Amino acid sequence: MKQRICTKCTNQISVNDNDTFVACPKCFSYQEVTEDGMKFLSSFKNSNRPKEVCFELGQSIRVNGRTYTITGITQRNVIWAVPQMLRPYVMPQQKSDFLKDFSYSPWMVANIQTKPFDTGRGQAPSWDNVIYEGNGLGYVLSNHQELAQYPKTWQLTYYKPLADLEPAEERKRAIAKTHEEWKNEVLNDLRKAHPKIEESILKIDIKLWGHAMIRPIIGFIHGQARHEAQQSLNNKIHFAHSDLSGVSIFEEAFFYGYEAAGKVISNTHHKGTNYHG
Repeated sequence: MKQRICTKCTNQISVNDNDTFVACPKCFSYQEVTEDGMKFLSSFKNSNRPKEVCFELGQSIRVNGRTYTITGITQRNVIWAVPQMLRPYVMPQQKSDFLKDFSYSPWMVANIQTKPFDTGRGQAPSWDNVIYEGNGLGYVLSNHQELAQYPKTWQLTYYKPLADLEPAEERKRAIAKTHEEWKNEVLNDLRKAHPKIEESILKIDIKLWGHAMIRPIIGFIHGQARHEAQQSLNNKIHFAHSDLSGVSIFEEAFFYGYEAAGKVISNTHHKGTNYHG
């Protein structure tokens, strides 16, 4: 045991040889133990709760002469902004049988780097480019808003939902294909709009998303499963993801994020009031 001087209030703090972080019992400052002394990190409120302190699981901290190890993290409110399909893995004790009605479609996404190429007659490539009678959704010109008047390369992001078979079968078929097979599939579609695009391609990266987007299957939009999934758990865990709507678009994700944030605000600062007001 040795004594160190608090860099915030000059109070003496008892420190063990293996202590890495300590809290001053007088000024509630949070400090790192260094070879030369102490390094101030942040301040605690008088309630002894951290104001702007980040703890890691397994980390040890010494407070009032006792050493504590962080074994878990407790929060008054949590916003769950990830797909519902993960709930049984993270919260296995919670009811989740309704998730059998949640169906997610796999997608393939290809990022294609090209030299600028002749796009032929008509409108030049824009942000969103849909191919007439294409097999996918077309592509986005990802550097469309670059300020350079003559960019040296173009970045095309090509999207294709895998929806010919049931999702589970499509996933199996997707991972069985080689990179070369996926590349040829993408090029065959792009050639419909740009016959000579292959001459300009510098690189193609393929990414498979096994559960990319929620599918609004028959009966899901107005069904009970979607309603159950939207309910907060004990008014502490609030859900915010586009799959709660059954339609995977940004506006739906924004809406549920807004709703979840409102519940947290109501619980924290405006108990008993309507946060929409």
